[in-house]
Amino acid sequence: MSNESKVIKNISIIIPIYNEESFLNRQITQLISDLKHIHSIHYEILLIENGSTDNTLETAQLLAKNHNSILVLQLPDASYGLAIKEGIKRATYNTLVQFDIDLIDLEFLNKALIEINQYDIVVGSKLHKNSKDNRPLPRILLSKMINFLIRTLLHYRGTDTHGIKVYRKTKVFPLIKIIKESNHFFDTEILLQAQKVGLRIAELPINCAEMRQTRFPTTLRISQAFKEFWYLIKKYA
Repeated sequence: MSNESKVIKNISIIIPIYNEESFLNRQITQLISDLKHIHSIHYEILLIENGSTDNTLETAQLLAKNHNSILVLQLPDASYGLAIKEGIKRATYNTLVQFDIDLIDLEFLNKALIEINQYDIVVGSKLHKNSKDNRPLPRILLSKMINFLIRTLLHYRGTDTHGIKVYRKTKVFPLIKIIKESNHFFDTEILLQAQKVGLRIAELPINCAEMRQTRFPTTLRISQAFKEFWYLIKKYA
């Protein structure tokens, strides 16, 4: 059987969106154009708006009006983790693709849709030896430091927890009911839980670059991240 015949054909793409008015239309339009090059794929795109204060919701709704493959979901408060959870719950298909609006890698997707036949989760790792990470050096060093802490203190066996992934819905849906983290370390906790219950996890390299500055104040991010990571230490260390 050829590799192409093994590629998953039906996928639900989950993308949280928060204050993304400036390039939401461009990114989603490009994604839809690129998906045409994946042979025979059938997809839905779930845009989960959560607490935006700009015109993100209106932009997403206009995209949905123009593309019947798009479903817009809305949450009242800014929460990356709750947005992903809502996408997982509402997704039609068993193969789930988690993208960030500023990190969409179709080369990763093509490979992951083959790998997911043998695994339960495929992680796009920025720290994979074959990844091309064009972010500023401070961001790269921060990723390495966070991963070192996750591997050392929380005993995670992979190289990266944050970022794009492909899941089997039947495998991860039971996990989201017990995951407390709802912001910066949601990605970490779902993989820690997956590792704990013995799910099969693979990693693939990705291509990434920094497209924009964070939308959250630095002091808020640090405060939230410290509280969330302390919770993970108490639960998983």
